[in-house]
Amino acid sequence: MTTVSVDGTGLADAVPEAMVLRVRRDLTGAIRTTVVNVPARAGAWRFPEAPGPKKLTIDLHLLADSFAVRRAACNALALWLTPSIAEEVQIIVDDEPDRFYLGMFDDDRAPDEWLIAAEISLVFNVDPYRHATTLSTVTVTATGSPDSDTFTVPDDLSADPIIEITPTNGTLATLELTFNGDSVEWSGPDVLASGETLTISSLSDTVSLGENVDVNLTGAFDPGAAEQGIASVSVSGFPSILPGSNAWALSWTGTATSVDITFTWRERFI
Repeated sequence: MTTVSVDGTGLADAVPEAMVLRVRRDLTGAIRTTVVNVPARAGAWRFPEAPGPKKLTIDLHLLADSFAVRRAACNALALWLTPSIAEEVQIIVDDEPDRFYLGMFDDDRAPDEWLIAAEISLVFNVDPYRHATTLSTVTVTATGSPDSDTFTVPDDLSADPIIEITPTNGTLATLELTFNGDSVEWSGPDVLASGETLTISSLSDTVSLGENVDVNLTGAFDPGAAEQGIASVSVSGFPSILPGSNAWALSWTGTATSVDITFTWRERFI
């Protein structure tokens, strides 16, 4: 690898004096499952938990032939890090440009100005999973109520999708979507006209009237649009995209004879 980007800015562009020596990445996220030994019971109770954050460490060498040049490089490096100090940002290592870490600079390990020492290390706290830089999308069409089918994805890990349901030649008064065992039911008061969309977000656990506004899949949603649908929604669970085969079923009432269902998600990597 030759460079790392933070919030869209490459290190090689921001600090030409910086040379990436090595990138160290934790193999897995922190293990947070709790094991409790219980008297009179063989073994222990285990309370499983999702993995915690990883450490991403970037070892650098600052190439400078004077204190003045190195000080300028240090200032530029601090400026490059600034977005990751304020909030979580995308961090991309150029040996895998199709995916990014989401994380923040670890200020507990912030180095000093290094005006004499040339080798430095930058540490970021990042999500346990990496995310694809481009979104994955599958569109299926239900023809006649009820209808069902499956589609297959090459992903290795599950992911939370945004699902858009759009009648193409008629109205929807009620609908029930079942996807991988989870179901979402919706009904008016008003019908969904041909070409209008109902959006189900497993990222924000919301059902909204209108097309998806969360184009970057960050969990953002329009509260006003969600409020219009909440009173007429019943959810057994917000669906997830699964590695391999994914099963969907849709039933509805109304005049629509076909309905498009679009699944949009960001692939995750270990």
